[in-house]
Amino acid sequence: MAHTCLCPPPRELAGSDKRARRMAVYQLVSAAFMIMHLVSLGLYAARFTETSEIAYGLIFTCLFMSRGGTALCCVSIFHVTAESLAFLELQNAQLAEDVERLEQERKRDQMKQHNAKLYTRSLEAEREVERQREAALKMEVLHKSVLLKQETDFTATALHEIRNPLNGIVQIVEYLMGPLKNELTPNVATELRSIVQCSDHLLLFLKNVLSLDKILSGTMALPCKAFNPAELCQAVKTMSKHSVQQGVTIEAVCEEAEVVLCGAPLQLNLMLLNLMSNAAKNTAQGRIVLGATVVRETGNVVDIKFSVTDTGPGIPVDMQKGIFGMRSQTGGVAEQSKGFGIGLNIASKLAVLMGSELLVKSPVADGKGSEFSFTMSLEKGEFTEGEDEAVEKVEPPVGLRVLVVDDMEMNRKLLKRRLEVGVFKDLMWQVELAFTGEQAIELMDAGRVFDLIVMDENLQDEGGVLTGTETTRLIRERELMKSIEGDEAGEKERALIFGFSGNCTPEDQARGRESGQDWFWAKPPPNSEQALQDVSRLWDKKSPREM
Repeated sequence: MAHTCLCPPPRELAGSDKRARRMAVYQLVSAAFMIMHLVSLGLYAARFTETSEIAYGLIFTCLFMSRGGTALCCVSIFHVTAESLAFLELQNAQLAEDVERLEQERKRDQMKQHNAKLYTRSLEAEREVERQREAALKMEVLHKSVLLKQETDFTATALHEIRNPLNGIVQIVEYLMGPLKNELTPNVATELRSIVQCSDHLLLFLKNVLSLDKILSGTMALPCKAFNPAELCQAVKTMSKHSVQQGVTIEAVCEEAEVVLCGAPLQLNLMLLNLMSNAAKNTAQGRIVLGATVVRETGNVVDIKFSVTDTGPGIPVDMQKGIFGMRSQTGGVAEQSKGFGIGLNIASKLAVLMGSELLVKSPVADGKGSEFSFTMSLEKGEFTEGEDEAVEKVEPPVGLRVLVVDDMEMNRKLLKRRLEVGVFKDLMWQVELAFTGEQAIELMDAGRVFDLIVMDENLQDEGGVLTGTETTRLIRERELMKSIEGDEAGEKERALIFGFSGNCTPEDQARGRESGQDWFWAKPPPNSEQALQDVSRLWDKKSPREM
């Protein structure tokens, strides 16, 4: 029986295996690429989706790749790719929005930075403008201060130039009405009294101008010095006696003001002199009463009222409101006089500076008269050594050796004559003259000894170089050297030095005290009685010459 073989021949079988192997390799490689591609798409899709369905689908497709065939893979790839593209478009749109939003934020940040730079620059510009404004203001203040100083210096110089001839007038008239009084006819005596009144009025005007200049410039100093109101009123009464008309009497009612207070006596003196001058202009007959009364006393503080009352025609009510203006006149006799109209204005301003207010009351009685008053609150004070000598009565010194240093010949001669006649006549003072500070130093270096030196401040008109204060310092230095060297005579040679100048500001007096001056006389000097009293009380306190 013949055997039938179902297997192909060996040659054919070998060819079929070879093709099968090739196909298997091809399918395996294709499947590998498919699997890699699908896994990549699945991972990419899983990265941009909130669920993993697409990734699971791709992986499932990969697992059945070998059985699904190429078509299934292609469908799966197409399906997954389409969904991924839609998702990517959505993500691209979101990314575009994010990019636009970030760009807008970047632009806003740039705008904020730009605005911040502009704001910083504007602040710097404002600061620069403010610095320039402050610099301009400082320059303006400096310029005004320079102009103010120039005006003040001019005022002081002008007053000095007026005081020098006024000094001569006052001393000549005093000489004529003193030692030569008995040789004058009644008419001449009357004319001389008119000259005295005019001189006093002009001197008061000079004081007012100087005070007004300081008030307006804000440089008015109000020192706190001990004074007795009763003695101040008596001094004002004495200074005002030449300003009243015949038939008018002056009274000082100040017995209740015997107390020592701390205030500004010089300014108070000027206020009361102005009020007395105003009353004198408005009173043709009757009396003028200067009063000082303690109103209230609380602990260490005393309220004191100063008043000046006259019996003139009074002041109309419609004029009282503006009576303290610069050029106000009070009517009555003042309408016929040619006053400067600043006395009440100065008194009112000084009252405000002292924390008070100048008041007017008119009429006072019987439809006539007027009263000007102001009340001040002052602390109690006490005189220190050198301030209370005014209340002491001392014997005037005899035989003093006096040196008058002044660059004006008229002033030297007049002062020499004043210190040798009148109340000084029996004191036998020996007066010598010098016209420069250098000449005064030469006299002292030559061994001359002086008990009293009257020193003018401005000594350059006669070719001198030294001022009065510089000359005073040199004199004090020489006295000190003699004292250090143990010269017994030198220890007793310290002279009294009185400053003497038309510039009588507190600054001038302070410079004089710093240089070693003991006292200060303003031109024109005080009357002979007051001058002798000044010298006598300082001489009585002086040591160790008399010991």
